[in-house]
Amino acid sequence: MVRMDERPPRHLDNQSLPFLNHLIKELFMNPIVEINETVNVIASFTNVNGRVRVMPARMCWRNRDINFTQLGLCHPVRHGNQLHYVFDVSDGANDYSLDFDATTLIWTLVSMIDGGSL
Repeated sequence: MVRMDERPPRHLDNQSLPFLNHLIKELFMNPIVEINETVNVIASFTNVNGRVRVMPARMCWRNRDINFTQLGLCHPVRHGNQLHYVFDVSDGANDYSLDFDATTLIWTLVSMIDGGSL
C-alpha cells in the first residue's frame, strides 16, 4: 500500500522507478476493495456423504441484499485458538471474500472485487 507520507523523487532516475512502479500497481492494477465490515448472511447447510457443506446464499450489506450464485474456494484459517472459514463467493457480477468466525458465529465481508473494474 502506498503511504501518504511517501513523496516521489523530484527528478526521475533509476532509483525512482521502483517507487513509480509500486504507485502505478497500487492505484491502477489492484481491483480488490478492502471492506472489513460485519454483515448478516443466510447460509445453507447440506450433508453430502456424511460431510457438512456450507454455502453462503445471501448477504445483507449496507441495506442491500446480495444473492450468491457461485462458491469459489472455502478454506479454514486459524487465528490463535479461533477457527475461521474464508469463503470466496460471487453474485455473477462481483466477487466477495467472506470470513466466518466459528467461535463467535460472526460473518465479516473482508473484501470485494467489482466486476465492472475488470
